[in-house]
Amino acid sequence: MLGILTINAAGFRNLRKKSSGRRPKTTGANWSVLNVHNCSSTRARKSVDRKSSQQIRLKLELKSACLILAAVVVFSGAFYLFQVNSLTAKGYELKELQNNLAILQETNKKNRIQEVELMSMYNIEKFTENLNLVDLNDVTYLELNGPVAMK
Repeated sequence: MLGILTINAAGFRNLRKKSSGRRPKTTGANWSVLNVHNCSSTRARKSVDRKSSQQIRLKLELKSACLILAAVVVFSGAFYLFQVNSLTAKGYELKELQNNLAILQETNKKNRIQEVELMSMYNIEKFTENLNLVDLNDVTYLELNGPVAMK
């Protein structure tokens, strides 16, 4: 069975008055400072039950708050690792693409130089020799008096 301790306030007042120098008497109604009551009344049980249920709720709330905090920390750590891994992979990919761009720019430069060389007059005459074309010596132009393409 549970017991509840109560303090008799009148006993403390009397104790203060009589404690001047000598030891007070411990007998009498005024000196019963502590009284122990049985918790057989329903009001006292409800009070104890309410306090214990509040303590249980507080413990559950504390446990759930710790669990939520731990989940947030784990989630944040996983998210951080994912982001760092992703950023590192994208850095390597960017470096590879920059290397490919440099190679393609160099190839483009060589191709432009080759294009200019192939379009030179020397190379064009050299290729026409293999086609067996005839040189033009006699060129005649047609002249019309008046507009041709106009109405």
